[in-house]
Amino acid sequence: MGLDEFEAAIWDATSRTPYCFFVGVAVFRLWRSGAITIKLPIWFIVALMLMVYILPPYPVLHAFEILVLLPVLVLLAANRDPPQRLVPTCVVLGNMSYAIYAIHYPIIAAFDFAMARLVWPAGLQHSLIAEQLPSLLPWIVMFTVVGIAFLLDRYFDTPLRRRLTRG
Repeated sequence: MGLDEFEAAIWDATSRTPYCFFVGVAVFRLWRSGAITIKLPIWFIVALMLMVYILPPYPVLHAFEILVLLPVLVLLAANRDPPQRLVPTCVVLGNMSYAIYAIHYPIIAAFDFAMARLVWPAGLQHSLIAEQLPSLLPWIVMFTVVGIAFLLDRYFDTPLRRRLTRG
């Protein structure tokens, strides 16, 4: 990451973080007040969420997703209860969510570093694995992030929260 990219990332983070925090507080207050009671089918909410990740990254569309669509999706999803058989899975994913948030960027940066410094300079870009890597890498990163988040939640965060709440 060059200096210009780093500066852009800092400006992006310093503008997005307060916005996301205050929008999150507003969405929570709206949800808690019961002012918004729209109950869309879960498959529709999931389809909208998948659309966010499938659409090409145009700057105006990306801004609309961040500023409008994602907060609305969170509000719509908060108005639905998961099917009873999915409640344990939702609890585990909810517990892991902060760990995922906290570790996803360092893990992505580590994979970027490994690709830039180890794979391409070693002349492996013409190997079979390097040809398949662009399509596999997002899946590898995702499973790595989720796996590490699960371990952090299970062996660090949950025991620490238990110990702190015991007094």
